[in-house]
Amino acid sequence: MKQLIFMAMLLLATTSCFAGGHSPQQKQKKETVAAKPKMNILYFHGKQRCITCRAIEKLTKEALHELNQKDVAMQVIDISDPKNETLAQKFKVSWSSLFLERGNKRVDLTQMGFRYAKNRPDEFKRQLKAEIAKIKK
Repeated sequence: MKQLIFMAMLLLATTSCFAGGHSPQQKQKKETVAAKPKMNILYFHGKQRCITCRAIEKLTKEALHELNQKDVAMQVIDISDPKNETLAQKFKVSWSSLFLERGNKRVDLTQMGFRYAKNRPDEFKRQLKAEIAKIKK
């Protein structure tokens, strides 16, 4: 009888350890998947950058901060660094460029950036925010 009670308690203890659902590693993996950005903003630049190139990066970061979007991530990529060569080839860039990417959608905002970032920063941020909203639909 004592053995039966012992076995029942052991079984109960074993099953209660697994009753919590997911292990800590599984929970962390789920959180990582949930935290993965749904949209990327990729800003490519070379080693030497002009005033406009630096303005594009600065204003893009400001616009993202103003939007406070957790599902949008920005990557600043130096195309003169050999480790970024594959990514630069994927986007077919050889100089400063700005892209929005969500899934298989890609929007090239390079011309808009060079048109407005230096002399009309408010217009640059307005159009960038509008493009982010548009690609999210």
